[in-house]
Amino acid sequence: MTNVADNRVPPLVRLANAAGAALSPLGLAPAQPDAQEVIDAVARRTGLDAEGSEYEAAFRNAMASAGEGTELTPFGRWGVRQVAWRMLDNRVRIADVLRRTPEIERIPIERPVFVVGWFRSGTTLLHRLLASARGARVPRAWELYFPVPGDGDPERDAARRRHQMERMLRIAHTAIPALPTMHRIEAESPEEATVLLDNEGAGIYFLHAFGAHAHGHFLARHDMDYAYRSLKRQLQLLSFSGGAGRWVLKCPFSMWKLDALFRAFPDATVVHTFRDPRESIGSVCSLSAILQQSFCRSVDLNAIGQFWSRFCLDGLQRSASMRADGSGRIFEVGYRELVAGTAGVLTRLGSALDLELPPPDPQRGGGGHGRHRYDLASFGLDGGELLARFGPHLPVT
Repeated sequence: MTNVADNRVPPLVRLANAAGAALSPLGLAPAQPDAQEVIDAVARRTGLDAEGSEYEAAFRNAMASAGEGTELTPFGRWGVRQVAWRMLDNRVRIADVLRRTPEIERIPIERPVFVVGWFRSGTTLLHRLLASARGARVPRAWELYFPVPGDGDPERDAARRRHQMERMLRIAHTAIPALPTMHRIEAESPEEATVLLDNEGAGIYFLHAFGAHAHGHFLARHDMDYAYRSLKRQLQLLSFSGGAGRWVLKCPFSMWKLDALFRAFPDATVVHTFRDPRESIGSVCSLSAILQQSFCRSVDLNAIGQFWSRFCLDGLQRSASMRADGSGRIFEVGYRELVAGTAGVLTRLGSALDLELPPPDPQRGGGGHGRHRYDLASFGLDGGELLARFGPHLPVT
C-alpha cells in the first residue's frame, strides 16, 4: 500500500544526500544542473552537434524549470543531469543514424493508433489490451528509452539495450521503491511513446519527477509540430531496427496536442480515455509527489494539486474541439466502462479501429501492482469543485 504520507525516502538516497551535503563546502557535490553543461558534455562524448533550434528551447526550459519552488537535493541534481543527458544523447544519436541511413525516413507509418487522455485515466490498461491485437506493433520499454541501434549483430544489440534498461530500472526502484505500485515498468513491457517526445524536450517526465511545472505551461502554449515530426522519424527508426507493423501507441500528453499529432500522422486514429477527476487527479498528484520526494528537499502538496488539476483541465479543454469535429478519428472510452465492460469495449474498438483483438485476459492488468492510496484534501483539492470544473468537458455517458 502506497501513499504520500507514509512514503519514506530510501536509505541509499538519504546517504547520497548526506554525502553531497558533506562535500558541498569542498565544491565536490553535484552542482545545480545546467543545460549548456549537458549540451557540451554530450557533444564531447558523441562527437556530434548537440545544439539545435526548436528542441533546444524546450530542453533549456525543462532544465531551468527543474526544482522550481523548492530545492533539488544532491541526489535530485544528479538525477536531473542523468535524465537530461540520456534524452539529449538519444536525440543526437538518432539524428546521426537518420543522416547515415536516409532510407529509414521512407518507411511508412500507416494508420497508427494513439491512446491519449489525462494521466491516470486508464491509458495503460487500454494500451495493454490493444497491444494484444494481431499484427500490432507496440514499443517495449527498452527500445523507447534506448532507441538507437548499435552496429553489429542485431540480437546482441537488442540484448545490450535490454540490459541498459534493466540497470536503469534497478536504480529507479532503489530510489523510488513505491514506483512499481503506482506504475510498473519492465524492460519488455509495452510503454508510452511520450518517452520519445522527451528526446525533443517535449515530454512530461520533468513535470512529474522534478516539479518543473513551468515547463508544462511552456509545452502547452508552444507549437509542438517539430516534436511530432520527430516522433514519426523515431517510429520509423524503431520499425527499421525492431520490425514493422501497425503501431499501437500510448501517448497521454497528446491530449494537449491533437492538432500537431494529426498533422504528423494524418491517417492516425485516437482513442481518448476519461475518468472521474475525483479519482484520477488525486492519483496523478500522489504519483508526482512520491516521485519528487526522492529528488527534492521539500514537496509542496498544494502546489502539486493546483498544477495538475489545472493542467489536466487545460488538456481536456484543448481536446474538446477536436473530439467534436465529426471526423470519426477519435473514439471515447470511460474508465469505468473499460473496467466493468472490457469485452464490450474491445469489441467496439476492434471494429472501429480495424484491429483483430482476442478475448480479454482476466489476468491482464494496468500499470501498477499493489494498492495506491491518495486523498484529494491533502493536495488542497475538493472533489465537488473538480467535478464542476471538469464535468462540462466530459463526454455524456
